[in-house]
Amino acid sequence: MSALARFWFSASVQIKFLLIVIPSALVMTVGGNSYLQHLTGQRLVQGEVAQFEEVGRRTALALSTEYWNFNTGQARAIMQSLLLMPNVVRVSSTELAQGKRVEGSPFQFRFEHGALAGSGSDPAQQRTLEFPIQVTRGATPSETVGHLTIVYSLEEQHRVNTQMFYRTVVLALGLTSIVIAVVSVALNRAILQPIGEVSASAWQSDADFVPIALNTGDQLGQLVTAFNELRARHIVSTRQLQDARDEAVQANQAKSAFLAMMSHELRTPLNAVIGYSEMLQEELAEEGASASTLADLERIRSAGRHLLELINSVLDLSKIEAGKIELDMGEVSVPQLVDYATSTVQPLIAASGNQLVVAVPPDIGHITSDATRLRQVLLNLLSNAAKFTHHGTITLAVHRETMAGHGEQMVFDIRDTGIGMTPEQVDKLFQAFVQADSTTTRKYGGTGLGLVISRRLCNLMGGDVTVTSAPGTGSCFTARVAVNPPSSSPSPSKA
Repeated sequence: MSALARFWFSASVQIKFLLIVIPSALVMTVGGNSYLQHLTGQRLVQGEVAQFEEVGRRTALALSTEYWNFNTGQARAIMQSLLLMPNVVRVSSTELAQGKRVEGSPFQFRFEHGALAGSGSDPAQQRTLEFPIQVTRGATPSETVGHLTIVYSLEEQHRVNTQMFYRTVVLALGLTSIVIAVVSVALNRAILQPIGEVSASAWQSDADFVPIALNTGDQLGQLVTAFNELRARHIVSTRQLQDARDEAVQANQAKSAFLAMMSHELRTPLNAVIGYSEMLQEELAEEGASASTLADLERIRSAGRHLLELINSVLDLSKIEAGKIELDMGEVSVPQLVDYATSTVQPLIAASGNQLVVAVPPDIGHITSDATRLRQVLLNLLSNAAKFTHHGTITLAVHRETMAGHGEQMVFDIRDTGIGMTPEQVDKLFQAFVQADSTTTRKYGGTGLGLVISRRLCNLMGGDVTVTSAPGTGSCFTARVAVNPPSSSPSPSKA
């Protein structure tokens, strides 16, 4: 954008109005005045020419009488009287005999205006008129006995016209300036000032808003009235939304508190069921109970553990939503963390006929994080990969990466060759209690909480969980956590 365009963009409406109106007014004033003065000057010049023509004809008629009476003194006086007319430069007369000039004739006169005949008059501004001097003898046709020549100057008339033009231009510019100033003030008061008040009011907070007072029935008044009503409705709607939000937050907090309480209440009897089922399995195994009995006890124990994992997930989610989860930040050995997670999930991976590939650089080092929560994230992601992959490969790769605005991060890539997902399924992946689709829930089970919890835990640890996937080719989940969170204070080393 050029400097002129930036100026025009940032200029106020009043300045733009003046920049448009003033040049237009000047052009119209000067141009119109020039045209009018040109017409006026032409009329004045034409009037002066007509005056000299009339005087010339009358003088030629008067000289014809003196020529006939041979009165040279009176002819001289008539010729000299022509110099009394303004702007006459020179007058002269000649005598003709049979159409030829008579040299040395007593009627041959030449008189000049001293000031105008010299250098005081521009020759280009001079005009010449010639008139025949005719006499009539009885019934014979008129005979031309001489010529009258009048030379006059239009310079004075042009000077007067020029002065009149400049005076008119100055007067017109003055009047135009006054009109523009009055219109500008009226425009500012009637339009620009109310618009400015509307613009300023639009930036006011709801608490500071005061309705704009404009008692006019025109379109601008209607606009201001509509703005006041719109702003009032907006304030009411905002307050209602704030009240609804506060109620929703309170309801969500109550829900989270209820889920946390119920989870605690359910975990105690479930732990008892799991414990007693394990004790019964051991005792009945020693007593030689039948295989079907032991299998039934195993199903009881597995169902109890599954229900306990579900309750733990709900409890974790409720803590995160309520903002009550606390991270135990400390120094974490990444190789030890990865080794623990992979060894824990290895039986599940092997049960589906999958192969686990781990790529951890030996110098990957340590990070400052919550070892328990980070281990939980890795176990969730690896378990998901094992669940949706059969007779394939699951790869866990770890590396460091520096991201703009996030500092150095530790990146865990869990890639599988499983069923993959469509873009629509990926969009719903990180919603609580939602899996890719209903067929996934029926076939593979699960609650859809693991990925939600994993992402929110990574958010708390200065990172995120993202996914790329394609149907039939597998998925890649990437978990990032900050290497050195800004508000962390490392505790003793943990794995």
